[in-house]
Amino acid sequence: MALVLVLTACAGAPAQQTDSRAGVRNAATQQPVSTTGGTTAPFDMIGTINAYSLRTAQSEGRPPVDPPPSRTAASFRHKQLPVYPEPALKHHHQGTVMLRILVGRDGKPQQVVMDHSSSYKSLDIAARKATQGWKFNPATRNGIPVETWQRVPVYFQNGGVGVGRPEIIR
Repeated sequence: MALVLVLTACAGAPAQQTDSRAGVRNAATQQPVSTTGGTTAPFDMIGTINAYSLRTAQSEGRPPVDPPPSRTAASFRHKQLPVYPEPALKHHHQGTVMLRILVGRDGKPQQVVMDHSSSYKSLDIAARKATQGWKFNPATRNGIPVETWQRVPVYFQNGGVGVGRPEIIR
């Protein structure tokens, strides 16, 4: 069974269409849906394709393909900000330390590796030291806590300190 999609347009002229979707927003991004510039795919194209695939699999006696597992990244439960080292403040040292942290199923950091240095040893040490007090809500896969590597930036700038949101490393 084959699916054939035919699109036609006048040669040299952009395709014109009237669209009753004006003001409609994409459910995932909340961005307005563009209705200019020619023919656009229907809103439920992916849902239609998935429904088509399911019906095709059932009609051919094959089991349907399982949807991809749901996954969430780790998030902070408790974070202690690093202390800006006094000598670094005095010499106006600034920078970002990028840490790679293995977050266990219990939410505790299991390993901390520096991915990118700030170029100042005192800032790098302060960032690593702060992780000793961090606790995470662990990442989950299908609702079950899993061990994952997370990338976390630590910022030292103009005497202020900040910690970015953990991002899962795939």
